[in-house]
Amino acid sequence: MDIESYLALMHFHPKWKEYGLVPADQLQLLMESYEPGMEDASEHDRNGVFHWWLKQSPSKDVLVKLVELSYLDADQLMADDVRRHITKSERFDREVAQAIAHGAIRER
Repeated sequence: MDIESYLALMHFHPKWKEYGLVPADQLQLLMESYEPGMEDASEHDRNGVFHWWLKQSPSKDVLVKLVELSYLDADQLMADDVRRHITKSERFDREVAQAIAHGAIRER
């Protein structure tokens, strides 16, 4: 399976690739561990990539993009948890908080 097929199968929004936020090494591990049927719980892989980024102490720009990607995710329960973790990031600031608030308003 190629990367694009995997990302589509696991419901990664196209902006993950557009923003260059698909970590190659992490993606390779996920693809190698894929077994048919895992797409039924694809939120686990997406959650893993969100948390991979959060462990990297990402820049504020990346945090804002992660906020956007969280609002684009099909699993808003998981995405809400990701946003809670984003607020604990060392680079969380007013701009990132505004991105979270703006996304919450858009979702209504």
